[in-house]
Amino acid sequence: MDGLYLYRKEAGRQPWSEEDEHVLRDLYPQADRLAILQALPTRSWQSIIAWANDMGLKRYTQLNTSGIHDILLCWKDAQLLQAHGWKKEEKRDHTAWWDVDTLDQGSGRKRIDQSA
Repeated sequence: MDGLYLYRKEAGRQPWSEEDEHVLRDLYPQADRLAILQALPTRSWQSIIAWANDMGLKRYTQLNTSGIHDILLCWKDAQLLQAHGWKKEEKRDHTAWWDVDTLDQGSGRKRIDQSA
């Protein structure tokens, strides 16, 4: 069976629910980044920081055992990359290239446009 993964344009601009804000209020100040990303799996660290700042929350720890150091990746995207052995390569024009090994076609590059 072939699979298809879609790029979610403006994925970080999804509205924040009251439940999301409750999770952020509880976890953001002291929790490991891993716990926060897992609790908000479609939010990038960048969007989490921005919303926490808007809410007036402060962070008192730098703990990050998630293994995710790219602030633009959410937990689900990082898990997808890991599951398929893909690597995200940043380009200067904000275009992401994903190295993909396909079962039938060998190694190839797929372009995902993150601009606009």
